[in-house]
Amino acid sequence: MVNLFDFLKKGLCAAAWVERQFIKPQSYIIRRFTASRPIAVATVDYQYLNAVTGATTNLTFEQWFRFDSYSRITAADFTLDRFAESLPALGVEAVFAANLNITTLLQDRVCQAAATYCKTPSLQQYADVPTCMNFLSSVAFFNPLRIQSNTVLCRYLHYSLVGYAPEIHCPHLGPSGGGVCVDKPYSAYYTAPPFPAGTFALQ
Repeated sequence: MVNLFDFLKKGLCAAAWVERQFIKPQSYIIRRFTASRPIAVATVDYQYLNAVTGATTNLTFEQWFRFDSYSRITAADFTLDRFAESLPALGVEAVFAANLNITTLLQDRVCQAAATYCKTPSLQQYADVPTCMNFLSSVAFFNPLRIQSNTVLCRYLHYSLVGYAPEIHCPHLGPSGGGVCVDKPYSAYYTAPPFPAGTFALQ
């Protein structure tokens, strides 16, 4: 079971989109938090250090969680405020310029996680690590318009989570993307919400 505040503190989703040895989360502040079962919402400011340039910058994430009757997180959605501005503020280009193997490094993280946590027949995504690496080399590394897309970085996001819930996140690491790491039309924002219909209906 994932403890919500531990989840927020570690910034598992917030920190995962660039390998932590290059872009490191330094601290966080929970600016706002509200909950009404089964939904919890948090606004969290994270401070990151660019280990290549030494610069720091702040990022704000709006984080929504849905829980089951055992208080386990069953769904989550994250919005990064001012996303387009955050990339140059983070100095992401400097990271890639200084670390030409970062793409391979992140691909390997995903493939090793798939080999470790997705071993049973019902969860297995790849025949072996080389097959996984070959597949990830065939898809885009990053979509600047949205994290949830058919990219390496989307699968890397779920690499951070697969150890908590392999039955949920193993498909997200695989070739199909598990309905999450897939390319969707803009209309999908409104036709496929992250929570079941009626979540916010008045009781």
